[in-house]
Amino acid sequence: MTTRWIKSCVLAILALLSAAALHAQPVPTELVHRAMDQVLVEMDNPFLRVIKQGSWITGENFRNPLTMAKDVSDFDARLYISIEDVTKAQAEAAWATYQQRLVAKITSMTRSAGYTAEQTAKVLSSINLYPPTQAFKGFASNEEALKWFWEQGRFPNLGQTGEAGAEGLYTKATKFIRQRYEMNGRASVSALVIEDGGDVIRLVHRNNANLEHMLEGVASENYEGYVQATEYTAEQAEKAIKAGNLEAAAKNAERMGKYHAQARSAWRAFALAAVWSRRSRACGPSSTGWYATPSAAAWRARC
Repeated sequence: MTTRWIKSCVLAILALLSAAALHAQPVPTELVHRAMDQVLVEMDNPFLRVIKQGSWITGENFRNPLTMAKDVSDFDARLYISIEDVTKAQAEAAWATYQQRLVAKITSMTRSAGYTAEQTAKVLSSINLYPPTQAFKGFASNEEALKWFWEQGRFPNLGQTGEAGAEGLYTKATKFIRQRYEMNGRASVSALVIEDGGDVIRLVHRNNANLEHMLEGVASENYEGYVQATEYTAEQAEKAIKAGNLEAAAKNAERMGKYHAQARSAWRAFALAAVWSRRSRACGPSSTGWYATPSAAAWRARC
C-alpha cells in the first residue's frame, strides 16, 4: 500500500511539473508572430510583407492547437510581394525560401521554449503560409490549385500535404473572399520600412491590408465566386461529419448558408441588370425618368 501511495504522489508531482512547464511556454500565437516577423527581418527584403489573418490575431474565439482536441484554429498568413512585375519563378522562389526558413525558425523556437516534438508538430500543422499572387494568377478550380501545389512539392500548410495541406479558396473568382478575410479587424500586416536614406530597415505593423489590396487590385464580388465558396464549404462540412468533427461541420455549414444566400442575392442583381439592359437596347431609355411621369408609364407599357 505504501508503494502505491508513493507511486501516486510521484505521478501527481510529475503532472504538476508538466502543467507548470506548459504554462511557462509562450503561447503559440506569440511564438508564431515572432517567428514570422524574425524570418521577414532576416530575409532583409523590403518588397516582402506578411499578411496575417484569423482568430489568432485578436484571440477572440481562438482554439489553441496545443490544448483543443478538435476544430483547432489555424495560423493563416499570406506572403505578399509589393512589386507586380516580379516573375512567377521569382515569386515561387520567395515563397519557398520564406516557408523553409519559417519551418526551421518554428522548430528552433519551440525546442528552446520546451515544447515536445508532438507539440511542435501540432503548431506546424496549424500554420498556413499562402503563396504570393504573383506565383499564380488565380485558378479556375481548387483541383487545378491542388495540382499546382503537388508540382511545386510544397503546400501552404507547414506540416501536411495533399488536400489537408491546401485547404482554402484559390480560384480567380474567389479572390474577393480571400481579400475580405484580410480587411476586417482580424488582420495584421508585417512590413519592412527603409529609413535614413536606405541605411536602416525597420519592422512595422498595420492592422489591415487595405494598402496591399489597392496595390494588387481590389477584387469585385461575383456570383461565380459565391457559388464556388458554397460548394467548397459544403464539401468541408461533409468531410467534417464523416470525421466525427461536428464543431467543424457546424462552422462550415454556417459559412455555406451565408455564401448560398449571397450567391442568390448576386444572381438576382445580375438578372435584374440584364433585364434592364435588354429593355434599354430594345426601347431606349425614358426621356423623363423611369417611373416618375406618365411618359415613363407609357414607356413601361410599350416594353
